[in-house]
Amino acid sequence: MKVRLTNYDENWIKSYVDECKVMREIFGDEIIQFEHFGSTSVPGMKAKPVIDMMVLVKDIDQINQFNSKLEMLGYDVAGEWGITGRRLLRKGGDNRT
Repeated sequence: MKVRLTNYDENWIKSYVDECKVMREIFGDEIIQFEHFGSTSVPGMKAKPVIDMMVLVKDIDQINQFNSKLEMLGYDVAGEWGITGRRLLRKGGDNRT
């Protein structure tokens, strides 16, 4: 993936909030909390225009049942990706935002 930095964009917060709504629709009551982290979460900072977010859930073992729905919405479901107890999801391929 080619790394590019851009000036801060206030729309990053909106993108994060919009994606939280999508996650809430998919995972429902499994969600405990959302976290926006990484450079796009820091107002005024130049950043890779990729929204990094974490969704804390009640039972990680229940999350795999949502994989087909996530894939239909354009997510790449990468599984634990080397860290036991997490699920990595990516959206947008090489042009992720």
